[in-house]
Amino acid sequence: MATTNVVNSTLMGVFILDSTYKRINHATDGSMSFSHEPRDITSKDSSGHRALLEGLRSWTMSMSGNFAYDATYGPEQLRAAWLARTALTARWGTGVSADQYVSGTVYISSYEESSPDKENNVTFSITLEGSGAPTFADLT
Repeated sequence: MATTNVVNSTLMGVFILDSTYKRINHATDGSMSFSHEPRDITSKDSSGHRALLEGLRSWTMSMSGNFAYDATYGPEQLRAAWLARTALTARWGTGVSADQYVSGTVYISSYEESSPDKENNVTFSITLEGSGAPTFADLT
Protein backbone atom coordinates (compact mmCIF):
# COMPACT_ATOMS: atom_id res chain seq x y z
CA MET A 1 0.00 0.00 0.00
CA ALA A 2 1.30 3.45 -0.89
CA THR A 3 2.53 5.79 1.82
CA THR A 4 -0.32 7.99 3.06
CA ASN A 5 -0.21 11.63 4.13
CA VAL A 6 3.03 13.62 4.06
CA VAL A 7 6.04 11.39 3.37
CA ASN A 8 8.53 11.12 6.24
CA SER A 9 12.00 12.03 4.93
CA THR A 10 13.49 9.00 6.71
CA LEU A 11 11.82 6.80 4.07
CA MET A 12 13.41 8.54 1.06
CA GLY A 13 16.71 7.30 -0.22
CA VAL A 14 18.95 6.35 -3.11
CA PHE A 15 18.91 2.68 -4.06
CA ILE A 16 21.52 1.07 -6.35
CA LEU A 17 20.84 -2.08 -8.37
CA ASP A 18 23.36 -4.72 -7.28
CA SER A 19 21.52 -7.98 -8.14
CA THR A 20 18.69 -6.41 -6.08
CA TYR A 21 18.11 -2.77 -5.20
CA LYS A 22 20.13 -1.82 -2.12
CA ARG A 23 19.71 1.42 -0.22
CA ILE A 24 22.91 3.42 0.19
CA ASN A 25 23.41 2.98 3.93
CA HIS A 26 23.77 5.58 6.68
CA ALA A 27 22.32 8.42 4.60
CA THR A 28 21.69 11.69 6.39
CA ASP A 29 20.12 13.62 3.52
CA GLY A 30 19.46 13.42 -0.19
CA SER A 31 17.91 15.16 -3.15
CA MET A 32 16.60 14.57 -6.64
CA SER A 33 16.64 17.35 -9.22
CA PHE A 34 15.50 17.82 -12.80
CA SER A 35 16.80 20.56 -15.10
CA HIS A 36 15.97 21.95 -18.52
CA GLU A 37 18.31 24.17 -20.53
CA PRO A 38 16.16 25.90 -23.15
CA ARG A 39 17.80 27.05 -26.38
CA ASP A 40 17.97 30.80 -26.85
CA ILE A 41 16.51 31.70 -30.27
CA THR A 42 16.32 35.45 -29.63
CA SER A 43 16.80 37.49 -32.79
CA LYS A 44 16.22 41.00 -34.07
CA ASP A 45 12.66 39.86 -34.80
CA SER A 46 11.98 39.17 -31.09
CA SER A 47 10.96 42.78 -30.34
CA GLY A 48 13.49 43.04 -27.53
CA HIS A 49 12.18 39.95 -25.73
CA ARG A 50 14.07 36.77 -25.15
CA ALA A 51 12.73 33.80 -27.13
CA LEU A 52 13.32 30.18 -26.15
CA LEU A 53 12.72 26.68 -27.44
CA GLU A 54 13.16 23.30 -25.77
CA GLY A 55 16.70 22.13 -25.09
CA LEU A 56 18.65 19.61 -23.07
CA ARG A 57 17.09 18.04 -20.01
CA SER A 58 19.09 16.47 -17.21
CA TRP A 59 18.51 14.86 -13.84
CA THR A 60 20.65 14.31 -10.79
CA MET A 61 20.48 12.40 -7.51
CA SER A 62 22.69 13.39 -4.62
CA MET A 63 23.07 12.32 -1.03
CA SER A 64 25.40 12.41 1.90
CA GLY A 65 25.80 10.14 4.86
CA ASN A 66 27.95 8.81 7.65
CA PHE A 67 30.93 6.73 6.57
CA ALA A 68 30.86 3.08 7.68
CA TYR A 69 33.13 0.30 6.42
CA ASP A 70 30.51 -2.32 7.29
CA ALA A 71 27.73 -0.75 5.19
CA THR A 72 25.88 -3.24 2.98
CA TYR A 73 26.08 -0.68 0.18
CA GLY A 74 28.18 2.36 1.00
CA PRO A 75 31.48 4.16 0.49
CA GLU A 76 33.55 1.12 -0.53
CA GLN A 77 31.11 0.08 -3.26
CA LEU A 78 30.66 3.67 -4.43
CA ARG A 79 34.42 4.27 -4.65
CA ALA A 80 34.84 1.08 -6.69
CA ALA A 81 32.03 2.11 -9.07
CA TRP A 82 33.57 5.57 -9.51
CA LEU A 83 37.05 4.14 -10.15
CA ALA A 84 35.71 1.70 -12.76
CA ARG A 85 33.51 4.40 -14.38
CA THR A 86 30.61 2.03 -13.94
CA ALA A 87 27.16 2.91 -15.24
CA LEU A 88 24.84 2.21 -12.31
CA THR A 89 21.08 1.76 -12.19
CA ALA A 90 19.71 3.93 -9.41
CA ARG A 91 16.34 4.67 -7.84
CA TRP A 92 15.15 7.60 -5.77
CA GLY A 93 12.18 6.73 -3.60
CA THR A 94 10.86 5.24 -0.40
CA GLY A 95 11.08 1.55 -1.20
CA VAL A 96 7.44 1.22 -0.09
CA SER A 97 5.17 -0.85 -2.34
CA ALA A 98 2.91 1.32 -4.59
CA ASP A 99 4.95 4.51 -3.94
CA GLN A 100 6.32 6.18 -7.05
CA TYR A 101 10.06 6.14 -7.68
CA VAL A 102 12.41 7.63 -10.24
CA SER A 103 15.04 5.39 -11.78
CA GLY A 104 17.56 5.26 -14.57
CA THR A 105 21.17 4.88 -15.57
CA VAL A 106 23.58 7.12 -13.67
CA TYR A 107 27.27 7.84 -13.44
CA ILE A 108 29.06 9.04 -10.32
CA SER A 109 30.12 12.58 -11.21
CA SER A 110 31.29 13.50 -7.73
CA TYR A 111 32.30 11.57 -4.62
CA GLU A 112 33.74 13.16 -1.48
CA GLU A 113 34.76 11.99 1.98
CA SER A 114 35.21 14.38 4.86
CA SER A 115 36.58 14.20 8.39
CA PRO A 116 35.24 17.49 9.78
CA ASP A 117 37.07 17.82 13.12
CA LYS A 118 37.94 15.88 16.26
CA GLU A 119 35.40 13.48 17.81
CA ASN A 120 32.95 13.80 14.94
CA ASN A 121 31.55 11.53 12.22
CA VAL A 122 33.43 10.88 9.01
CA THR A 123 31.00 11.61 6.20
CA PHE A 124 30.69 11.07 2.48
CA SER A 125 28.69 12.70 -0.28
CA ILE A 126 27.92 11.62 -3.81
CA THR A 127 26.36 13.08 -6.94
CA LEU A 128 24.85 10.76 -9.53
CA GLU A 129 24.12 12.22 -12.96
CA GLY A 130 21.47 10.63 -15.14
CA SER A 131 22.27 9.29 -18.59
CA GLY A 132 19.19 9.22 -20.82
CA ALA A 133 15.61 9.71 -19.74
CA PRO A 134 14.54 8.83 -16.19
CA THR A 135 11.69 6.39 -15.59
CA PHE A 136 8.80 7.19 -13.27
CA ALA A 137 6.95 4.14 -11.96
CA ASP A 138 5.14 2.74 -8.95
CA LEU A 139 7.01 0.16 -6.89
CA THR A 140 5.35 -3.23 -7.13
